[in-house]
Amino acid sequence: TNAHKILHYIFITNKDNLNDEFYYSEIAEDEFGDTEYKDSINPWERYRGACREIKNKILEQTDGKINDFIFFNTGHSGRIKINSKYL
Repeated sequence: TNAHKILHYIFITNKDNLNDEFYYSEIAEDEFGDTEYKDSINPWERYRGACREIKNKILEQTDGKINDFIFFNTGHSGRIKINSKYL
């Protein structure tokens, strides 16, 4: 799934940089092979939706206790970041 690919990009591909912010444009190119991200209209929606899925799964699996595991936003410069208190 897209959520799995994003987590793979963060925790496997960038395991030494977990404190970084990961821009959707970088994830799109490096993990999804999407070289047209910057030329598309609202390409970030795909990645924001996957981030929302990650957040909801974590919330569900922790019985509503962890709702701030990741931070993410929207737009062409959209990004995801792991909350440092969980690293």
